[in-house]
Amino acid sequence: MSPPLAAITGGAGHLAQYVAEGLTDLFELRLLDKRKVEDERPGEPLVVDLMNLDETVRAVDGANVVVHLGAIPHPKNDPPEIVYGVNVMSTFHVLEACKKTGVSRLIMASSDSTLGFVFRERNFSPAYLPIDENHPLRPQDPYGLSKWVGEITCKSFTEATGLKTLCLRFCHVWFTKDPEPYRGIIDNPEPGAHNLWSYVDARDAAQAIRLACLANDADHAVLFVTAPDAATREDSRDLVRRFYPNVQEVRPSLKATSSLIQSHQAEKILGYIPQHSWREFFG
Repeated sequence: MSPPLAAITGGAGHLAQYVAEGLTDLFELRLLDKRKVEDERPGEPLVVDLMNLDETVRAVDGANVVVHLGAIPHPKNDPPEIVYGVNVMSTFHVLEACKKTGVSRLIMASSDSTLGFVFRERNFSPAYLPIDENHPLRPQDPYGLSKWVGEITCKSFTEATGLKTLCLRFCHVWFTKDPEPYRGIIDNPEPGAHNLWSYVDARDAAQAIRLACLANDADHAVLFVTAPDAATREDSRDLVRRFYPNVQEVRPSLKATSSLIQSHQAEKILGYIPQHSWREFFG
């Protein structure tokens, strides 16, 4: 008997390479993207425009699981209406295609940008630290807003159809097959303030997706996925005092090296335990 099929949108992207490598022992893989896959990653490549519903339906037909990575990944290079429109409508099309073809589970790559800090135009402070899934969302940009709308849309489809939807809020994914570009982030804390010095190794992001493909305890969930520590050599608590002096509450669970965004719910629901830290590369 052939293994179940997983369709990965954004299949030509950086994260999809790690995800495909992490799923190849569990699934046959179908890699969906507008671009051609240029390397030898596992899976059958298929050129698909997610803005076309009919194409999307045909592309996911037969899949047991869809891993939805496809999106414009930030708001810096495209007009805001394009970023928002493409991300929101492509997510809707993927969900509608899952509904039409009987896919039982969708894993969506969401983002810590839903919090509003990463691409903010006006400064504000966290309500409390470390942040968890109960923290208010205040996105000020089309990317963060589109990911928030995507989460809400997933919940709507779960309620309407029973489709399992797990939305993973990845925090600044680091593609550590070449870690050198990240050295400057570790040595200079100022640029990292916008994303609260949070990050996740792509290998751990792929681990979380693999676990989400197998999880049985949630019909719908929104979960932060982070590294265990902050991307800085400085004390996390000192950085909060320096960059976010107006934060309302700093809880005792924030330690010297702690990530300012917690992934405890991902550990509880998925069994996610991050394995990788920047210290592997930069000491």
